[in-house]
Amino acid sequence: MASTGLLTGINPYRSGNVAVDFSSKPTQYAIQEIQHQQAKAEALDKYYKDWEKSLNTAGIGEQERRMFTEKLNEVKGFAIKNKEQINNPSKYGYDAQSTLEAGFKELQSFLEGSKQKTAEVKAYKTYTGQQYAQGLQIDGDLEVMRDATLPYGAGYIAPDTSRIKIFNAWDPVKYKDQLRTVTQNPGDKPTDYYTKTLPGNKEEKYFIKHYPDLNELKEISRGMLTKIGAQKYADYILNDAAEVAKLGKIYKERTNEEMPKNREGVFLAHTLAEAPIVDKLSGGGRTEAYETKIFNRAEAGKNQRAAIAAENTANATGGSIDKYIDDSDTRKPIPERTDLTELTFGPKVADEYIKEVIVPKDAIEYDIMATDPNLPYETKKVSLNPAFGRKGNDVFVAYSTLDKNGKETGKYDWKNAKPLTGDVRSTILNKVSGSKFKVSGLGTTKKKKPGASNLN
Repeated sequence: MASTGLLTGINPYRSGNVAVDFSSKPTQYAIQEIQHQQAKAEALDKYYKDWEKSLNTAGIGEQERRMFTEKLNEVKGFAIKNKEQINNPSKYGYDAQSTLEAGFKELQSFLEGSKQKTAEVKAYKTYTGQQYAQGLQIDGDLEVMRDATLPYGAGYIAPDTSRIKIFNAWDPVKYKDQLRTVTQNPGDKPTDYYTKTLPGNKEEKYFIKHYPDLNELKEISRGMLTKIGAQKYADYILNDAAEVAKLGKIYKERTNEEMPKNREGVFLAHTLAEAPIVDKLSGGGRTEAYETKIFNRAEAGKNQRAAIAAENTANATGGSIDKYIDDSDTRKPIPERTDLTELTFGPKVADEYIKEVIVPKDAIEYDIMATDPNLPYETKKVSLNPAFGRKGNDVFVAYSTLDKNGKETGKYDWKNAKPLTGDVRSTILNKVSGSKFKVSGLGTTKKKKPGASNLN
């Protein structure tokens, strides 16, 4: 066996006159420290590689992905160039290691911000899309999206709904329909009326034309002009010289003043032009409000005459109508109106009081109307079913209430129940006791003939 020299006390690891004693504590410490530094360097290297792997780019935009790749390459380039300094901070200091860690932290922060941008833009697009789907319009949307499409960290500004204005699109058809309810006043021009000579040479004016109340139109116009949609429509008119001239003549004719060429002036002129004028001779421009007034007046007279006739007939038939009402009385107090008892009229009577009303088309249109009745909103017709109550000799009618979608709630508006005694008695007379046989059937306890229809 070859001699190593260790048995003779000779240290083979020497150079010149210098000998290294591996058994000494300083030498052992130095060797351990070298091994420790090597292990630490390997651990650091693995640590940074794992950090790099944890940087997941899923969920960020293409612009941010390119920027991230550039930043990552810069960090990796620094790491390769300064590997010795990074792995041996005790020898070279901690600056290189700190710079590398700062680079990784910046990458991580960039990724988190980019993913947050993706979520913010998506939420904003969803919200504005819902508004457009409801037929609303948005101002400022393009500017917000322009800022939101810039790269994160390079000009990106998070979309903010406070920067946009959401409003109803202007609908002149709905506005014209709304103006039909304005009060109509008799005109004072010679062509607006004619004079009729009555007996005794007394003259009386018969008004042919009625004009919508100017003060009401001014109030409506001012209120509507607070809406962005109306403001935009006014601006649109101002850019049309021919329309401005046309509206100026109407404004002058109705107000005896020159039309201010601004939003307020042209929009009031537009309102004056759209509000209908009632012409009783030609029938042109007759408003719903006017027609309703005429109808109600005729109905009031008819009801009065019917009530008198019903009373007379009821007395002549020995109280048959009173008996019908009395037989229909459940004697149960109505919870919402304890002073009334519930009446259960049959369909022949009850169906005569079903009425149609105009209500908002759905819950969305209801909310628009509830916010401001002057806003245009879509409508539909629904039928209201009646309920009847009795207090002494008086008969009251209440109607079913509706929810936001125009569906019956199963409850009745007893708070606003109206007494329609004469009208109801007339209906009973016409629908139930309109023949001698029916009268005798109601007025006595006589049984019906075989095959006779149910009086209810």
